[in-house]
Amino acid sequence: MKANERKWLLLLVCSSVAYAHEFYSTKLTWSRDVSRIFYRRCVACHHPSGSAFPLVKYEEARPWAQAIKEEVLQRRMPPWNAVKGFGDLVDDRSLTQEEISVISNWVEGGAPEGEPIYLPPPPKFEDSMSAGPTAPIPSARIQDTVTVKENVELFGVMPSGVEPNASVQLIAEKPGGAMVPVLWILQANPNFQQVYYFNTDIPLPAGSKLSLIPPGSGNFILYWKPSRAASPARRGGSRTRSRAVLPVLRPGLRH
Repeated sequence: MKANERKWLLLLVCSSVAYAHEFYSTKLTWSRDVSRIFYRRCVACHHPSGSAFPLVKYEEARPWAQAIKEEVLQRRMPPWNAVKGFGDLVDDRSLTQEEISVISNWVEGGAPEGEPIYLPPPPKFEDSMSAGPTAPIPSARIQDTVTVKENVELFGVMPSGVEPNASVQLIAEKPGGAMVPVLWILQANPNFQQVYYFNTDIPLPAGSKLSLIPPGSGNFILYWKPSRAASPARRGGSRTRSRAVLPVLRPGLRH
């Protein structure tokens, strides 16, 4: 058994023992508080037909309470990796500090279920595995720098080739010297690849230079369109549905 697998088995056993001797010291409950966070942030993958084990019901989440607390405190779950405020990204799935505190305090207080009447409506899931992930056609790849040859609008980036837990920034420098922060990946998780879309396309005049910092730290895929053209990522005015999330499952708790 690998060390990582032993770690999660130990956490599960310890959590199960604590579950059998419940003592609640918090007013936070699964039904009223925690389930809403999970429904927003986690169950898109963590449901019965999803890419990870289900966390939709209290009975499914409770045995993993201690492991979940550790993952969210380390910001490893959900696996978003992009730094807030560095680029304006669509559908940011990372937890807020308030959400992290709710989950952590709920677990510390014994992870009570609460009254089921306070549960929100159950989420509905699409069969995302049947059609497979989709992504727009790549415009360019960058390992160091790329210079734009014509006026374009950058609408998405997919990081790849980044070492585990590495920090990589993508910066755009426009003619005239204006610097634009595009994307910052922190504590990279190579088990997941996804396209990060921007709420507003980033206009890049001809001659703009995109750079990875540090150079050679990844092999990012860039998606752009000619200026004033319709983005192929848009569907009905939204890009969220076209986001490609490509999970590579590994043992242990991963979203």
